[in-house]
Amino acid sequence: DYSSAANAATVKLQSSYDQLQAQMQAQQLGITENTLKYHNKNIYSKLGLKARKEAVQFIRLEKKYHNPET
Repeated sequence: DYSSAANAATVKLQSSYDQLQAQMQAQQLGITENTLKYHNKNIYSKLGLKARKEAVQFIRLEKKYHNPET
């Protein structure tokens, strides 16, 4: 089925993009990817979140709440 194959490809592409972003962030901060993951998990936990996707949604809601005209 085309739609399930396209969905699987999209998920894989997003995963690759996320991995590249993590590598770049860690490099910019001068830390390892594992250290970045460790700190991110702590941040998510403090916010009551479980994953990056939830954190992105949280940030978007916060921005909308504090800047309702945008």
